[in-house]
Amino acid sequence: MAHGFHFYKGAPLRNWLLYYPVERILARQTDVLVTINQEDYQRAQRRHMYRRALVRLPGVGADLERLEAHLTPRSQLRAQLGLEEGDWVLIYVAELIANKNQGKLLELVARLAPAHPGVKLLLVGPDHARGAYQAQARRLGVDSRVVFTGWRSDIGDLLRASDLCVASSKREGFGLNLIEAMACGLPVVAFDNRGHREVVRSGENGFLVPQGDVEEMARCVEGLMGAEYARFSASARAFAQERGQQVVTGEIVDILHQTRLGALPRRTGADK
Repeated sequence: MAHGFHFYKGAPLRNWLLYYPVERILARQTDVLVTINQEDYQRAQRRHMYRRALVRLPGVGADLERLEAHLTPRSQLRAQLGLEEGDWVLIYVAELIANKNQGKLLELVARLAPAHPGVKLLLVGPDHARGAYQAQARRLGVDSRVVFTGWRSDIGDLLRASDLCVASSKREGFGLNLIEAMACGLPVVAFDNRGHREVVRSGENGFLVPQGDVEEMARCVEGLMGAEYARFSASARAFAQERGQQVVTGEIVDILHQTRLGALPRRTGADK
């Protein structure tokens, strides 16, 4: 059994009352409990929420080949999106819902715009907020700087047309969308949560900032506009290559093989 827990630090009380008892019962009936982030791993370990083995994988495995599916030239795609070649483009790939918190990114653009007139934002994903974020962009006066693309299949192209990934979600089990951005060479500036913590190495492939702190996020974005960008980009790309589907699938196959042989240790993966 593998997934992110719905009970976590800061989760609503109802999540703990509903999901924790169920998870605990099912976990004790499961040969191997596979977690995808360190916070869940440590919680399962402390509460002994496993029968035979507890494992942590480096995420669920990003489909890096999918990102190479279209390969539209960057300049052509920017033109299609109404972006200039000299724009500094931020991107966030996520459905538009309250948890993804895209309103904070609109505030970010409003904060950056006076000093950086070329800053633009791509929000990629289906709009389940019923136009609320578009209305907020108009109120903030940044609607001309934000492109709402809706659902897209050419995620790799959109990432390569961008310069930096920003992530505003309140909670994540694992930041798969951040891994995809890194695979395309984009550093990441993200609000701190348990999933983003698994992916972002502050000062190496991006920056983690306190949840909801738009001012600090703006400062980090500005810090990546200069000469340090190339170093962060290379580090992000290298990090993502270690977390592709082939790598994670290999680890899963190994877990299944060990389980069949009855050789899996009681706890593994804590240091990965």
